Amino acid sequence: MCHGGHGWAVEPEPEGAPPAPAGRVLRPPRFGGPPPPPAAVAASFAHCELAQDVNLVTALTERGWGEEEAVAWLDGGPALVLTVWVAARADSGAEASVSLVADSGDFAWPPYHGSAAFDWAGRALAVAATGARAPRCGAWTRVRLTLTLPSGARRVVVVLGGRDTAFWAGHYGPKFRAPELTFAPGGPADDGARSAVPPGADDPLPPAPPRVVDGPGGGG
Repeated sequence: MCHGGHGWAVEPEPEGAPPAPAGRVLRPPRFGGPPPPPAAVAASFAHCELAQDVNLVTALTERGWGEEEAVAWLDGGPALVLTVWVAARADSGAEASVSLVADSGDFAWPPYHGSAAFDWAGRALAVAATGARAPRCGAWTRVRLTLTLPSGARRVVVVLGGRDTAFWAGHYGPKFRAPELTFAPGGPADDGARSAVPPGADDPLPPAPPRVVDGPGGGG
């Protein structure tokens, strides 16, 4: 986790954007109470980054596969799909990036230090990434990445990052909601259930605009 600027903020009700789309919540429900509202995380005026790793062999064996069977299937090159909702505030532009990284899973990533971003490029087997893009202001877009797993891939890492383009203090950067990994149709995790998103809801993010550093408010 990289906390640039004022770091990440969890927003149960997204600030400056419509309510987050329905989907899995980012936090578990409280015992004995109703589940929390659909939460989002919001970045700040300097680059923020979140990374979550998933051991694919463990994920498959927990669903009833034998370990050898899971390894053989993964080496066959299935496609993995990442979807995540992304938005910018209505009153501030933002720069956002979404990446899906596959590696061997046989090493530990170094611990987070200071504001250094997640360093994956040197040891990745395959990467699918949007690059820096500009989310729609005041609206949610579902971003979708597909990564064909190379032989030897045993782990994937979801990386979400971004910052605002006005350098304002606070959390005016991009918002992320409900990241979800599934195998493409035909894979072991394909049970016919798809995200409740109407056709056409997926929308590529446009390139990020030049960053403004002298707007009102001022970061830092």
